[in-house]
Amino acid sequence: MYDIKEGAKRVFGEEEDSLLALKSEKREENLQQTYKLFEEKLFVILERIKDFLSPYTVCFVKIKEDGKFYRIVEAISDNEYLRYNEDISLEQGVIGWIAKYGKNLNLKDYRGSKDSLNYYDRYVPIKSFLGEPVFLNGRVFGVIFIDDLESDIFTKETENILKISASQIEDALQNTRLLQQINQQSKEFKALYDASKKMLTYVKLWETIDGFLDLLKSFTKYDYAIVTLKDEEGYQRIRVQKGFNEEILDKIVAEDTLAFWTIKHRTVLDIKDYSEKKRKVPLLSNEIKIKGINRLIIIPIIIDNEEKEGTLMLCYKEEGPTEYEKNLLEILTNQLTIAIAKALYVEKIDLMATTDGLTGVYNHRHFQERLNEILERGKRYGEIFSLILLDIDFFKKVNDTYGHPIGDLVLKKVSQKIKSSTRKIDIVARYGGEEFAIILPQSNKESAYKFAERLRKEISEMTIVFESGKLNVTVSMGVADFPSDGKDKVELIDKADKCLYEAKKQGRNRVIIAGMDI
Repeated sequence: MYDIKEGAKRVFGEEEDSLLALKSEKREENLQQTYKLFEEKLFVILERIKDFLSPYTVCFVKIKEDGKFYRIVEAISDNEYLRYNEDISLEQGVIGWIAKYGKNLNLKDYRGSKDSLNYYDRYVPIKSFLGEPVFLNGRVFGVIFIDDLESDIFTKETENILKISASQIEDALQNTRLLQQINQQSKEFKALYDASKKMLTYVKLWETIDGFLDLLKSFTKYDYAIVTLKDEEGYQRIRVQKGFNEEILDKIVAEDTLAFWTIKHRTVLDIKDYSEKKRKVPLLSNEIKIKGINRLIIIPIIIDNEEKEGTLMLCYKEEGPTEYEKNLLEILTNQLTIAIAKALYVEKIDLMATTDGLTGVYNHRHFQERLNEILERGKRYGEIFSLILLDIDFFKKVNDTYGHPIGDLVLKKVSQKIKSSTRKIDIVARYGGEEFAIILPQSNKESAYKFAERLRKEISEMTIVFESGKLNVTVSMGVADFPSDGKDKVELIDKADKCLYEAKKQGRNRVIIAGMDI
């Protein structure tokens, strides 16, 4: 028996296009297992021939893909001079003749040179030779042969026995490959099922996409990956990325791009030798450059018709995935679509539970939860943060004068201004009625005061227009920070609230910070 790994490559070579696996190493592993089954059956066939006919040598060789050489796959011989592990020429000799014409060959009184029996590495006085082609998918796959030191020893009956043996080898090849395909398809379906199940365990949207990209990385070995999704305003934005040094998250994808073309036509875009082609249409935008790409694959993601459409973009510096792996990508992207739809639904439910229905900012309960989290982190890691309490001045008068619908409009406009003025890490919540709370992580009260003054001025200059008129409002704010103004939640909120009260007491439309000489 020979090395199984080498034997598998020798027997099946590049023919085994039907090998199905998620990863290249799994293909090789399955190929080796397939070859082992075939090798066992082959050895039994050769062993029976040796026992029944007692030839000098019985051997099976495989014709290589190039059609110029063959290799010994398995043999049982009384001679130790067989050329194992060598590529042997088909240009001359008995094996070459059988491979060329696809017919059996019975030499009863052989007197040729050793070159015609080039499966031996030296002269052997062979007098009889009988060879039979082995076919697979309509072409000569290999040759089974026997030889002997005596002349005229292989009869018509012997030819029939070898022909039957060749048919048995053909059946062994077909059956083993069929078994391999069934086993590998089973593994493939399980892998896809496990991948789908894993994706559905993620709750948050970014976790779903991030986990999916990690899965793809495990078998397609991409260099860059991007997932874009439409936001609430209708813009395509980059939601998750892999492999980039620059910060491209949340950047808008331009409409005159390959990404948008893919969404519009709902077609997979696969561009090979991308770097060698002059591309007038950018991938994502003119500002986002991706250098050194050889292969580009963009797959559309369509959720709820066009409600949440997007793209999966994979970039490869080298050749990229095979056609089979590309098909897997499309299958898995369909699973990603389902997982994203689920994550978006959970996100929507979570948003309803944590946000104020009127203003769209966080509600009071979620503010308390986040304040607890930030306070604990501040105690553990020594991080500072500031708390601002904001109240709309004379809001009751607005309701009494213009009515509650206009009062609601004022709340919406003020909350939008606060939200647009804060950073992503900041937390904005409706504290109650016309009062809002703002948490500024990693900011002391001096920085928070500067921010609050700028916000106060912007709100006072903002004109709120409605059907029957327009109005301006002002706000008052109180500022305190952790840990200098309070080491627990109650103390910190109390300090900020007292500062807010003092701002109103002093005439409203102003900011008061804890510790300020008031």
